[in-house]
Amino acid sequence: MFLIGTDSALSALEYWSEAEKSRFNLQDGPGGIEPRDPSEARKMLDLEMEAVELVMSSLRTRCNALVPVNRLPSEVLVHVFYLLRRIYVPLKKRDPEVAKLSVPSQIIGWVQVTHVCRQWRNVALENPTLWSDIPFILGDRWTTEFFARSQAAPIVIDHNMPRYIPWTGDVENFATSVAQHLWRTQELGLIATPADFARVLPSLVGGPAPLLEKAVIVHSTPVAAPLDGLLVWPPDAFSRLVPRLRHLRLWFWRFSWESITYETLVHLDIKGLDVDPEPTLREGLGLLLAALDKMPHLEVLKIDDVLPPPPPDATPDSVCGPTITCPNLHTFHLSDDIRNCGLALNHIVVPATADHQISCTKSDNGCAFVLPWLHTRAKQLPPLRHLSFSGDSTMLMMTASHTDVVYPRQGKEPFRIKFVSEAGLLLPLMQEICSMVSLSDIETFTSAVDDGLSAEDWSTILGECKRLRSVEVNAFHGGGIYICELLLATTISSEGRGEPLYPFFEELMIVNVHFRLGYEFDRLLELLERRQPLKKLIIEYCSIDAALVDKLRSVVDMVEWDGHEHDQSEYYEEDEDGEEDEQAEAS
Repeated sequence: MFLIGTDSALSALEYWSEAEKSRFNLQDGPGGIEPRDPSEARKMLDLEMEAVELVMSSLRTRCNALVPVNRLPSEVLVHVFYLLRRIYVPLKKRDPEVAKLSVPSQIIGWVQVTHVCRQWRNVALENPTLWSDIPFILGDRWTTEFFARSQAAPIVIDHNMPRYIPWTGDVENFATSVAQHLWRTQELGLIATPADFARVLPSLVGGPAPLLEKAVIVHSTPVAAPLDGLLVWPPDAFSRLVPRLRHLRLWFWRFSWESITYETLVHLDIKGLDVDPEPTLREGLGLLLAALDKMPHLEVLKIDDVLPPPPPDATPDSVCGPTITCPNLHTFHLSDDIRNCGLALNHIVVPATADHQISCTKSDNGCAFVLPWLHTRAKQLPPLRHLSFSGDSTMLMMTASHTDVVYPRQGKEPFRIKFVSEAGLLLPLMQEICSMVSLSDIETFTSAVDDGLSAEDWSTILGECKRLRSVEVNAFHGGGIYICELLLATTISSEGRGEPLYPFFEELMIVNVHFRLGYEFDRLLELLERRQPLKKLIIEYCSIDAALVDKLRSVVDMVEWDGHEHDQSEYYEEDEDGEEDEQAEAS
């Protein structure tokens, strides 16, 4: 680039003035010639102005090149554009909120970098991988443009078709695009109705996908699907040539285990209907075991409601196939009929350090299938430090950890198990679980059980937890006050002195309690006054005011309150008319 002298303003003015005079000398000079056809002259002047605009554009390019940001190497600019692409994604044109945008160009998100200056545009267009995430939400024109600008780079196709209304786009064009570019697709995500999938599915069997690493294929309306609404996953998908496939999620499809068996898989997530109208169409546990045996690299395995009902004569000791080992598994999620869960757990061996999340339905008469595994699982772990129960009369969730987790919402559990059963079985189920697991080292406990268990009931559950020091109680109307009665109780020593039943108990966290009803607050205050003071009391999301908090501070060394007088009355309407009145009268 040349350098302009100190008299650049004058010389520039003189130069362009002389250039204009020279250009129009015949018309403006002495004896100038008048144009015979004004319309033709106007056309000629339009061309002159277009040429001047190009010169202006060139001058702006030279000026922009002197801006510090444009002196960065192209590689740095590209990296910035990649970061911008993550946080400033294109918006869906048909979204009503998008239509309100004052600047329509915001719809295209990060692509606006190509409208800033010539250098930015050239840098962006010269990097095909920058255009690899195809934005179908912007419409066919932009989709075609992204396909072209990405050239031969590996691409991401991630498209969520509307769930409850017919897709207004051209499904056939979309299917054609998928088929044409399947050979260079690195990630494929499709969420659609069965009707739309019926038109798109042929594009997935037309050829190999040698670069495909991740596939997420989900039916979007499984609950409303008719008996024959779920499609069958094609056994020849991708022509069975996906040598780099590592991650597969397949939700709400009919399938054979053989059709989704890929030796390279690291992450497998399969989900069926929890209320499947035709569960007998599913393939059994034996075929699942055979498939898993062919996928030795699995690290994440999630199996959710995909097995048929177990045989009526199945027992906890039934042999359904070979016992297989998944040596690299670190996450194992299983959800099904409790008998299927128990049988699967008996046949699948995973590392003791793996995170387990087990959800058992129809738990009324099948605990014998799972509890022996739970007993074995607990023995494989270091001593448990944290225990949590949540649920109501028909559902129980248990989580446990060998980490001392004071606030379990921030922690990570080595296993979680959920039971869904008929009403009235919560207490015996909790008691049976606790009998299978050693609780002598439990130090922190969380309860969000909404079933009104008494202090005597809780003593059969927590009786072994003599090292408890921190407890979180969520919602007293579910019996949380009775946990406090147990934890703050005293016992008479051999010397005749009163001693705490839980001598290490020092911290209580209370969540979602409506203290303004009176009885529970008075009862809690009475319990705290009778026992040696706690070190800390934490109150969150409770209906309580500063005056009541001050009363608690008079009997507890440290009270932490979130300072908000949350309204919990909507959760207590039933109790206000019944159970709470009875308790107040009894007191």
